[in-house]
Amino acid sequence: MLTIPPPPSSIGGHLESEGIMKLPRFPRLSPASALALAALFFALGGGAAVAANHYLITSTKQIKPSVLKQLKGARGPAGPSATPAAALPGQKGETGAAGAQGPKGDTGDQGLPGLKGDPGATGAAGPTGPAGTEGAAEAYAPMPGYTDSASWTDLDIAGPSVTVTVPASGKVLVTLTAAIKQESTDHAYDYMGFGIDGALPETSNQSLMFSGKAGDSMLASATFLVTADPGSHTFTAKYTIGGDSVTGHGSATFSNRSIIVIPLP
Repeated sequence: MLTIPPPPSSIGGHLESEGIMKLPRFPRLSPASALALAALFFALGGGAAVAANHYLITSTKQIKPSVLKQLKGARGPAGPSATPAAALPGQKGETGAAGAQGPKGDTGDQGLPGLKGDPGATGAAGPTGPAGTEGAAEAYAPMPGYTDSASWTDLDIAGPSVTVTVPASGKVLVTLTAAIKQESTDHAYDYMGFGIDGALPETSNQSLMFSGKAGDSMLASATFLVTADPGSHTFTAKYTIGGDSVTGHGSATFSNRSIIVIPLP
């Protein structure tokens, strides 16, 4: 509600000698304030009532819209926005019960190999093993040797021969090798065998044999399992020529001869 005082019924003052009355001074109003006051003063009507020499305004409808527009001030700054209650975090609830165990997952890929570990401590020494053999022995005679003997004999260049220790097993392997050339009669039988400790071969079954036409030759090798008493023994190569009543007796040359004896445990 806006109250505007009426004009004074009399204005205090006094007459000067010239007969002119001077009015008291009032504060200077701004143009906008003076205009608003004038509009209110002349635009009152309708629902306005006069009481005790005052104008009473009970509704904005009693003021012209153009005057209201001039009385409206600028929009003030925006106030702080309220935070919605839903945006605020609530209190932490109690921990729920553990759920049921899920199904077993698929087997994963094989991982990378791990780092190489440190060497382990040296183990205790094992028991002593049984005594071994003295090892194999070999002898070689490359030069050719000739014979036409019908009995076991040495060539004009004897040997070869080796000495080995036969182990407790009493077993050795004997290997004979030679290049044999038939010198005369066709189909004669040429043998290379071995004797032990100077003895002659006991049988031609433990010998290297070749039979061919005169002038034929062959490089041959054969290995035999031999039994002998344990201890040191010398094995020497021996030779002979065989024949029959049809072919007669021939001769042969033996070269690149070797004998190898290997003790067996």
